[in-house]
Amino acid sequence: MNLFLFKFKFKIQILNFVLFFSILTSVLYSEEISFDSELFSQIQRTSEVSYKNYIKSFGGDAKDHNGWREVILTTFRRLSEKSGHESFPIVFSIIRNNDFNAFAYPTGQFIIHTGALDYIDKEIGSLPEKEKFIFRANYISAILSHELAHYYNRHTFNSIKKSIEDSGDVRESLVSIKFQQDDELDADTTAFLLLKKSGYDTNYFIKVLKILNKMRQDNLEANKNSSKKVSPYFSTHPSPHERLSQIESDEQELHKFAATMEKVYADIQLGRNLQKSVDTIKKALITYEDNPELLKALAISYHKLWEQSVSLKDLQVKSIIDIPAFRDKMLFLGGESKKSAVKKIPGDKNLYYKAMETYKKVYNKSPENFFLSNYSVLLSYSDNEKDEKEALKIADSVYNSDPSIQYANNLGVVYFITRNQTKSLDWFRVLAKSLNNDLGNSQNASKEMIEKFRKIQANVKLKIQLDPDYVEADFSPILNLALIEFEYGDKTEAKKVALNYLENYEFQSKWAQFLSEKTDTKIVPELLSESLIEINGIKSGDTLKNLLSKWKAPDRKETLDNEEIWYYEMYDAKLILSNGIISEIELSGKNSPSVVHANSKLSIGMTKALAEETLGTEPKKVNVFHIYNKFGNIAVNYRQNKVKNIVIFK
Repeated sequence: MNLFLFKFKFKIQILNFVLFFSILTSVLYSEEISFDSELFSQIQRTSEVSYKNYIKSFGGDAKDHNGWREVILTTFRRLSEKSGHESFPIVFSIIRNNDFNAFAYPTGQFIIHTGALDYIDKEIGSLPEKEKFIFRANYISAILSHELAHYYNRHTFNSIKKSIEDSGDVRESLVSIKFQQDDELDADTTAFLLLKKSGYDTNYFIKVLKILNKMRQDNLEANKNSSKKVSPYFSTHPSPHERLSQIESDEQELHKFAATMEKVYADIQLGRNLQKSVDTIKKALITYEDNPELLKALAISYHKLWEQSVSLKDLQVKSIIDIPAFRDKMLFLGGESKKSAVKKIPGDKNLYYKAMETYKKVYNKSPENFFLSNYSVLLSYSDNEKDEKEALKIADSVYNSDPSIQYANNLGVVYFITRNQTKSLDWFRVLAKSLNNDLGNSQNASKEMIEKFRKIQANVKLKIQLDPDYVEADFSPILNLALIEFEYGDKTEAKKVALNYLENYEFQSKWAQFLSEKTDTKIVPELLSESLIEINGIKSGDTLKNLLSKWKAPDRKETLDNEEIWYYEMYDAKLILSNGIISEIELSGKNSPSVVHANSKLSIGMTKALAEETLGTEPKKVNVFHIYNKFGNIAVNYRQNKVKNIVIFK
């Protein structure tokens, strides 16, 4: 490079730096703080700390692993130079972890697990060093190009921003997940183009996705009887089949079909798009004639369609009609109470008999427990006494072979529908008690149980969005106990159980509304809502955008892994933020604003007696804090019977 050109470029760099510094200064000191710039800065700060902590948690950077470091560095440089983007310092760490994984941090640091490198070496086999280097480079280029694409396209920042803007809305949470899935497909497209520009063999991108699909299929097969369902609707990553269906190849149509079937099975599990599912399965049966897995799916689709034709009043109790996630292996081989004299099949009889007929086609072909349990429930609604006896026999046999919540619940349902009401009531009393020891008083539920159901509730909200009739499997026995107790047992106890269900489990589904109306138990969603607790316009769960608009910039910040602590001296307040969301607010001084709920206030210096007029009594004690849950999560530290600290947390 000649001296003139060097001096010219240097001057341009100085001007760019001055311009950048001027813009940065105006952003930092302007009265209106930029949400985008502050969020991006926060993501950068936390990701840098997270990157260092992640490395530390696995015993530090492995530096090299079987000679891989030079391959990775060379591949990174080649991809970066040919990308068309401005170059940046390549920082990556090889971590001793057996998982097949690699990922990028928003600030451009990359993690590669030794498990991924070992798997690739296993695929390559024994080769001379020169050939081995080329094969390694092609494989790792497929992985690194995808992660570079996330970095270049600023997916992490855009995803977190989208999540913040849509937070608090169940419908928008689903949109946010779809947004992240689109990011993955977008990264695949960018990666594919980047591989072509860099001269790498794009077939290795397909090979890596097939490796991921094999791992996914092995995991699905190993967990096919698990109550935790794998669904394309609730995963931030599209399935390998979905990703492969977007890439032109000889097997593209096969992957499109498999991706479609994954969604069909998820729809059946959720009880949505059932007629469309029936039509898709019927078309598939033309190619895969008499395939038992497809027939099972068809039977369950008809079963759920029939259930939807029945009013909840006639259905009476909630069964758990299950179907596992779609797996490649499915298609691509390698003392009774007195009974009433008359019983009628409720709902659409045509759908009922279609379901029955399809179940019977598969019944003698060694079906799995989930299928048998479903079948026993359908049989129990039959007007034929022989079918009722068969339903009891099947339900009891399934439960004895696998005493899970689902099969226990369905056995209780079969007892009830076959008019063994007393036996059913006793069964659900025992079953519900095993899930919640304090059905009469939700305040006394164990910490572990509360935490368990809180985690489930977040996922349940999404599922109810897609299926208003959806009830989580672990919840159904409590719901059924309340319904049966009210009809055949102690109405006072039934109302207690109903209130417990609506306060602690869920209150949004149609079954919850039915329970509320039947037992005359009011749904009080505000008891579960933290959004009613406000501190000077700010709430736990609020977004960074709202915080900046109400409280402006903090006096100082402290970064801890993926969280940041923001200090506001004028309010004697400390806030913890994670990914642009306020997770905790702590008040600890005379300048702290009051915590407001409806017409009640909680302030620093207030007496304990006055505070508990708002918060209620019987708090849980954790270290120096008293935890109250009446209006969300509030922790109070008292000194000499006066409020010293208040913590609002999610």
